[in-house]
Amino acid sequence: MSASKTTPALKTSANSITEQVRLHSLDTTRGIAVMAILLINIWGFGLPFEAYANPNAYGGIDGWNLTSWFISAVFFEGTARGLFSLLFGAGFILMLNRLEKLGMHGMDIYTRRLGWLLLFGLFHGYILLWTGDILFRYAVMGFLLLAFRSVKPKTLLVLTVLLLLLDVARYQFFTETKMLEVREKATISQTLKDGDTVLTEQQQNNLQAWEEMQKPFDQELVDEDVKGYQGSYSDSFKLSIKWMEAQATYLFNYAIFDILVMFFIGAALMKLGFWQQGFATRSLCLMVLIGYGIGLSARYYYVQAEIASDFDIYSRMAYAEYKNIWRILVTIGHLGVITLFCRSGILMFLQKALGNVGRMALTNYISQTILASIFFYGTFMGNYAKLERVELWYVVAAIWTFNIVFSHVWLKLYYYGPLEWLWRALTYGDLPEMKRS
Repeated sequence: MSASKTTPALKTSANSITEQVRLHSLDTTRGIAVMAILLINIWGFGLPFEAYANPNAYGGIDGWNLTSWFISAVFFEGTARGLFSLLFGAGFILMLNRLEKLGMHGMDIYTRRLGWLLLFGLFHGYILLWTGDILFRYAVMGFLLLAFRSVKPKTLLVLTVLLLLLDVARYQFFTETKMLEVREKATISQTLKDGDTVLTEQQQNNLQAWEEMQKPFDQELVDEDVKGYQGSYSDSFKLSIKWMEAQATYLFNYAIFDILVMFFIGAALMKLGFWQQGFATRSLCLMVLIGYGIGLSARYYYVQAEIASDFDIYSRMAYAEYKNIWRILVTIGHLGVITLFCRSGILMFLQKALGNVGRMALTNYISQTILASIFFYGTFMGNYAKLERVELWYVVAAIWTFNIVFSHVWLKLYYYGPLEWLWRALTYGDLPEMKRS
């Protein structure tokens, strides 16, 4: 997870690739992505899961609480993760190219890299209790990405479009069809009930299924989360097991459409030379215009409709099959803005600070979990479900400050972040030079 600025080669052998010419904008973009992810993850750290999509469930729905949810939902929900995923795909191509130029076995090395990432993800989810872990998902999807390493960039983009169309069709033919079927059965059962007909057990179940589907959120799940994460480590661990098991369902049903498509886009852009000044400023402006003009407009309309309906099931389902397309468009817009910022040469101190965060993306991502766990979970400070939604932003600001300062100080002394060094050492079976002279 790395890539910024030119530094001398430290050590090159069959067992390790050292710090080489880095792509400054790639590191800066990664730093912004890993920090932006926290704006969404903080909901999971500090509030019950049901409050993620429906602010009515917990954390306040008025004033600045609603405003903070609105800003995050329109600009960052899914897009911060999308940007991070896109960069993973780009980094995949970058690393394989460098390995091949050095005459090393790129496939073998990258397979080991993914294997260790998978184990990091399991540790992150089960031991550190972060059920929103993306490392495990990235590792699994990364193994799929290996099969497409030699595919031409235009073909990768065509595959992306086909997968997005399949995602829309999947939603329409399965999710919407199921909802309509449940509603139809419930309508028939309700008609019989209104006519004083004694309902069978199945007909009663039909009514109950529709009632459950219409619930804006499940209060029992809210109470379960609050009790579990305000309790002991054992209580939190038991709850995390349940949510981590849901990862299997996510991987089977959604990961290809959520993660792999972004891997494809990132890999295609790297092959097209996007981070090597391969795109003209006009092209970047077009990315922003299309990404924000269509994607942001659609997301704004969708989120406003949710708020106006008080987050009922119909508003949340309407046009939901297109949400992934809008998410990707906004992500592309973000990428265009960030790349223009990096090329502008302005605020170089900020670009460098963000680049340092990006060079230590794995360390900073895990440190966010550790710091948030200490602050929120009952095992430590016990602030879970005790802050309003807007107050979570103060926690985000504190963790961001730590990420920036820690990355700056650490990289003054060392070539790699601590977890980046460990990941590299495990991958190559070698101990890379760590301390700067």
